Amino acid sequence: MPIIAPVLGGWLAYHLSWQSVFIFVLLYIGAIFTLGLMILPETLPYPKRRVQWRGIVINYAKLLTNQQVTSSASYNWLSYLASLVTLSILPFLLQKQLGMTAADYGSTLIIPSSGLLLGSVLVNMLTSRFSVRQLLGCAISLMVFAGLWLLLTEFSVFNLIWAFTWLSIAQGISFPLATTLLLSPHKSQAGAVSALSGSIQMGIAGLLGGYLVEHWVTSQNAMGVFYILVGITMLSVLIATKKAHSQPSAAQVPM
Repeated sequence: MPIIAPVLGGWLAYHLSWQSVFIFVLLYIGAIFTLGLMILPETLPYPKRRVQWRGIVINYAKLLTNQQVTSSASYNWLSYLASLVTLSILPFLLQKQLGMTAADYGSTLIIPSSGLLLGSVLVNMLTSRFSVRQLLGCAISLMVFAGLWLLLTEFSVFNLIWAFTWLSIAQGISFPLATTLLLSPHKSQAGAVSALSGSIQMGIAGLLGGYLVEHWVTSQNAMGVFYILVGITMLSVLIATKKAHSQPSAAQVPM
């Protein structure tokens, strides 16, 4: 669906109106809700229990102060922020400044959208040969490469889409790896961890992403600098977590 969504959205906006895109999204969400409510069976392995709000708040507070949770989730927060900022600014760059139609814009986004699929395929092929940290380092390198490409090349459709495609590949690589790092130590409360991570991710993307698009990331060069900063931040998290894991191991070595 992420691959065909830009094409469908561009076609609806070009041939009907921009309101038709939101009408379609409403119908799509309604169909999913109906499917889940009326057709899909209940799969809870335990009986329903009364909601304990105090326990939920305490549990989320503990998760928020858990360094493993925040560091592992930050990879997805940052990569999603980069993608959201890009998707927010690209219509203005490609349509208003470079003269693309909404239909052409939607068709063009098939290329970076397929990068998510390519990144996922690469992860499945390379996980047996490389460690999670090595693959995350590879994804970060691709983000920095995309940023440098935007900084060193001229303003054009090809260069914008080319860089965004590499960012999408990097996100396709990092997303399943970061999710594994996030959830593997919390199998008994994977739902709570996922909900917390997802809500923070959407909050960061909405608040910080909106601010960046309005006040800073408004050109190809600014987008390139933004990609590089995101990559450097993710690399800092990767290095910091590696040091945190190595310190206990060193402390256990007998003197």
